[in-house]
Order: sequence, then C-alpha cells, then structure tokens
Amino acid sequence: MGFKIFSRRSSPLTDMDGYTKEDYLQLQQENRRLRQITARIATKIGLHVPKNSKPRTGEEEYCPPPHVIMAQAHRLNKLNELVVALSQAPRVADAYKIVAEYTREIVGAARVSISLLSKDETGCEQLEIYGLDGTSGAMPLGMKLPLAGTQIGHVVRTREPVRVMDCAHSEFLDCRNLSQMGVQACVDVPLISSGRVLGTLNTGVTDRAVYYPEVEQMLLQISSVLACAIEKERLLEEAMEARNKILLEKQPECNGCRNKRMAEKCGKAPRSVTN
Repeated sequence: MGFKIFSRRSSPLTDMDGYTKEDYLQLQQENRRLRQITARIATKIGLHVPKNSKPRTGEEEYCPPPHVIMAQAHRLNKLNELVVALSQAPRVADAYKIVAEYTREIVGAARVSISLLSKDETGCEQLEIYGLDGTSGAMPLGMKLPLAGTQIGHVVRTREPVRVMDCAHSEFLDCRNLSQMGVQACVDVPLISSGRVLGTLNTGVTDRAVYYPEVEQMLLQISSVLACAIEKERLLEEAMEARNKILLEKQPECNGCRNKRMAEKCGKAPRSVTN
C-alpha cells in the first residue's frame, strides 16, 4: 500500500516520542485514510458507520504509532480480500473455508471455526462445527455442541461477542476443551442475518497478547459478510424448492396432454360417434 516506515531521528527538534512534527502530520493523514478504507468496506458489506463523534483535527487528533497503523492496514487489506473472495465463492460450503482461513490470518489466531445452529432428534437446538482452520484436536469438523454450558451457546443466546482470556479456568465447557489443545484465550461473535442468529464465528489464540482491543469489531465485520452469504444460499434453496414444487404439480397435467397427442398421432384417439 506504499506505507512509509519512519525511523527515529537524533535531531534536537524531535519531540519526546522521537518523531518530528512532519512525521506526525503524515501519520495523521495515513490514519485518516485508513478510516476511510474502513468506512468503504463497511459500506460494501452493509454495516453502519457511526457518525455521532466528529474526528479531532490538528495536534489534538490521536495518531497511533506507525506499527499499529501498518498492522491495521494489513488487516483491512485482508478484510477487503475476504469480501472479494466471498463474492466469488460458488457455494456457501466454500465460504466457510474462505472465512476460516482469512480470519485466522487477520486475527493471528491458532484456530478459527464456524458453528451453525441446527436441531437434534428431539428438536433441541445445538451448534455444529461447519468450518475449521488451524488446530483441530478434541473439537473437530462436524462436532455438535449444546447451547447450555458453552461459550458459543452463550454467544447465541446473548447475541453479543464474548471474550474469554483464561480458557483453562473458564466456566464454559468448550473453552476448557480448547485449553487442552494449547489455546489460552478465545473470542466468539454471533452470525446474525435479518435479525436472526445463524451461529457463531469462533477464534482461539495460544498467546493472549495476540488479541488487540478492536478484535471483536473486526470479527463482527467478518461475521456480517459470512451471514449474508449463508442467508443468500438459504433464499436460493427456498426459491429452487418452490420452483421444483410447481413443476411437480404441473407434471401430471403435462403427462396427460402428452399421452393424448401420442394417441392421436397413432390413430388411436377416441372418435366421437355420429348418427
């Protein structure tokens, strides 16, 4: 993206952080540009961009250190790539794999999984792991988990992100299972489309320091894109089922017309008797 890496200077005119005023002005411009990129991506995937606070200008505007700006720029680039890749995915099953792979890189997670709501034989809701990238261990692809007593179940019920920073001593069963695979902390967010919870997007890290302050917001953006893809596939399946039902209803009528035409062609059509 053409970022400039600033080096510390020994000039007596530098401030206490080691950067000149010119450096800070350039960083402020870069920071504003990154916010614009974020807004464009949010618009593309249908997210609301808050407008209740006006950005400060000049010396008062907060400017993160260069490494923070570059890390965020990398994440936004990958998020943009994820949106493009999802738009080209032929099936929603491919979307699960794409999201898991990109999310793992964006967050720096050791494990990323996607769980979707379903019902067991008794009609009780459960969550099944559909997408997985990274450590598998005791929670492999296809595993079904209850809502009660699990972090992912808590996310579904509260419809809010949940961060657990100590999996080994967590109250949630799935977190304790993850700790046996070396996962120290995890953040899960809901998959919501049209006000309906579809499942969860789950991440786990082996180093708690990997999670940055805005990780939940980034994961919510990713989950929003995936939820849209899942809903699109569901609507398409419903449309195809409705079409097939109509065709099946018309089939007997079509067969009757076809049989009548064949009979007339063979000279076997019933003739009316006239006196």
